[in-house]
Amino acid sequence: MSEGPLEHRRFLQADAPLTVAGGALFARIGGSACVDRLVDVLYDRFERDERLRPLFGPELSAERANQKRFFAEWLGGGERYSHSAHAGLQHRHDPLPITRELAGRWLGHFRHALDAAVPAESDRALIFA
Repeated sequence: MSEGPLEHRRFLQADAPLTVAGGALFARIGGSACVDRLVDVLYDRFERDERLRPLFGPELSAERANQKRFFAEWLGGGERYSHSAHAGLQHRHDPLPITRELAGRWLGHFRHALDAAVPAESDRALIFA
């Protein structure tokens, strides 16, 4: 079965992030310090990407902080994002022209950031999946 043209956006349907493998993963990868490194590497790459950079606001510090809260919650670090988010992920991304090509670029940067921030390959694979 082939994916629809927006199938890559299916994870945006949740109002709150789905947790990856429970809280044990968050602790195992190094908690907040690991998440901070992951997001900083990811956003440093976004800042240099001529195709993705226009999708973000002019100043990324607030978006970095929100992303750190999102990833901390997603990786099992407790509710750090969903209580402070004013709109769900779908609404945050609705106005953006997210295509398969842009989603692929984002995932490439994410994989690089995982390699830089998460020590164990098995944990990187679990998170990326």
